[in-house]
Amino acid sequence: PHTSVRANAVTLVSKLFSWRLQVLSQTFIFDRSRRRPFRMARRPISFVASDVGTARYVPPELPEQARLQVGASLPPELRGRLLDLGWAENRNEEEQEAQRWDRAPISLLPSTDLELLGTNQSKGSTDSAGDAEGKNKGLLRRKSSGAGHISGMRKKGIFVPPLLSLVPVIANLLTDPDMNVSSIANDLIMMLMKDDPVLLVRGLMEDMSDAMQDHEQALNTLRLFAHAQERLPPGLAHHVFNHLAGLVRTTARQSGQDIAFVVARCLPILVDLVPQVCEMSYRELCRNKLDPLILPTLAPIPSGLKLTSRSSMTPGLMQAAMTRTAQNLILFNVIQQSPKDINAIRKPYNQLAQLAVELEDVQDLRPTTITDYVPKRQRVPHSAEELQFLRMTSPLARSYLLMCTEIFKSLSRHMNNHSELGKYMDGINRIVLLRGNDIGIVALALIAYMTASTRFRRMFSSESGFSLFMPVLIKVYVESEGEPAIRRAIEYSMRRFYSLHKEICAFQTLEAASHILHQSDMEEADQEWFAENVFELVSCLNRTTMATDQDLAGIHGMNQLQEQEALITMVNEKPELLLPNLTRTTTQTSVIHPDLANLAPMEAFEEGTRFALDDFVRLFLTIIPHNPLIVRAEYFLRLLRLLTPSFYNASSSARNVLREGIQAFGPAVFVRLQSRPKPEKEKETLKEKNPETTAKAASKPDP
Repeated sequence: PHTSVRANAVTLVSKLFSWRLQVLSQTFIFDRSRRRPFRMARRPISFVASDVGTARYVPPELPEQARLQVGASLPPELRGRLLDLGWAENRNEEEQEAQRWDRAPISLLPSTDLELLGTNQSKGSTDSAGDAEGKNKGLLRRKSSGAGHISGMRKKGIFVPPLLSLVPVIANLLTDPDMNVSSIANDLIMMLMKDDPVLLVRGLMEDMSDAMQDHEQALNTLRLFAHAQERLPPGLAHHVFNHLAGLVRTTARQSGQDIAFVVARCLPILVDLVPQVCEMSYRELCRNKLDPLILPTLAPIPSGLKLTSRSSMTPGLMQAAMTRTAQNLILFNVIQQSPKDINAIRKPYNQLAQLAVELEDVQDLRPTTITDYVPKRQRVPHSAEELQFLRMTSPLARSYLLMCTEIFKSLSRHMNNHSELGKYMDGINRIVLLRGNDIGIVALALIAYMTASTRFRRMFSSESGFSLFMPVLIKVYVESEGEPAIRRAIEYSMRRFYSLHKEICAFQTLEAASHILHQSDMEEADQEWFAENVFELVSCLNRTTMATDQDLAGIHGMNQLQEQEALITMVNEKPELLLPNLTRTTTQTSVIHPDLANLAPMEAFEEGTRFALDDFVRLFLTIIPHNPLIVRAEYFLRLLRLLTPSFYNASSSARNVLREGIQAFGPAVFVRLQSRPKPEKEKETLKEKNPETTAKAASKPDP
């Protein structure tokens, strides 16, 4: 139809909805033998909706307010315990209610709440107004959906099902090319969302519960609702989420061909609704038996869907990718909304030996070994089908990286479970090994690595935490010779690692490189190529991070909050770090210790905090002579042999230290190696080769 016809039709429907509460207030003749006017039978809904969250608006707790009330100098764990004990509850209920209304999004609240807000504001203006409100105080019902609840009468809205069938048509007009039509449709949809979300969604849920109806139209309409505005009204978000969650829960228990289709279409809509449902928590999901549907490890895909090989992207494989991606993002939003539930979320993950992060069955996964991290000078190009698979499953990999980063932020800083952290790191490493040439994937992985190294500082310092991911970083860095953006991002993350862990980071990096070099079967030329790239990686610690450096990966300053909290924790554990820098002059203020000033996210390295090249040579010359008889000394000696030309040509100070060190520890090391007792097999071999020499040595008298 013409533009004016569409606009007039939407306007008439809007008027009918506006008068829905006044229809039954008209005078009509009542017939006892018949039903009430406009009372029509509705179709039943075949599933039971869940009950998660609340339909009313509850403002989220701001961390800035908690810090001001309790104190910004306390560690986050201690601050959280004080908040749980009620130390921050220094306001009465009236002040909290007033603060809730001050932070409420007025444009998303229904008209009944706005009338209640106006009544509460005029309550304290005059004494007469206060007395008038006191008389009607018992008639106020906050959860009433009628527009006349202030006067004590709850009116019933009339909007017959034939008119509700026009909702999908009006929703499609949200994307109308004519601005006037789309604006009128948007106003009508938003008015329905705020004032009567149950009426708006009732017809769609009836269609989805009917097996004979096409679910795609109803799901597309809900998807248009989710994209009508950036943030939906709390009542609509609560109602749609609980009904879709109930539909998915009921469908997953059935057996049929459309199970995977319904689950794959509903879960992405739930991803957008989870952050908008007030008082959402993982415990609420468990209480409603929804936890198996969002944990990718427990029930990633309903039964009956078998994953195919990567050679072709079938519809079933696409549905599996959509399902697992949505599960990761839902879990990410749940953790972000209720970080206190992280201990309950960790339990199902601890029961698993490995995590399936790609479209693979857990039974088909094999543990990664050090040989998987050996870089290849010439990459094998992917076929067209493999490239299509990588592109289509890229959102799945990104969702897992986001989920792991949020898990690291929520876990306690004092966690010492190395195996649990290794499970998450193994999944991240698998993704980076498969998609190391994607700068977006590498950037998200680096953010996860930086978050873990800063959050679990003690574990990384005492239990070789960098060995969990440093081999894959070395592999990606060495193979990215023609991609400077990826190299600059890895170099920035290396500087952030060193700013907190100092020589521990440098030592574990060299140890990982030595293991890769020993386990590889590369030729001599490839070994030299590997050593040159490793030297470029470790030499970045000798350079500064300038504000003018390009940040093509977008990771600069992404770990700022974690670094600040680590700084506060270090100062609380060791206050003496600040004592050497306290000045007695009145013109200057206290200066933070250089080790702590390094934690500023975007500041360059100070002069005394770089790890120079001669320090790397001293590190080699300290580890090798310490005990030349162990395997570590052999690995480091082999790596030093290949890195010596680079150290010798890069810095004069490193050249002098290298020359003096070799002259000092060289004879001592080789003497100790020669005095090492030989195994019995080597002795028997020498006797067989030189029997005469052995007999002479045996007949020679002892001195």
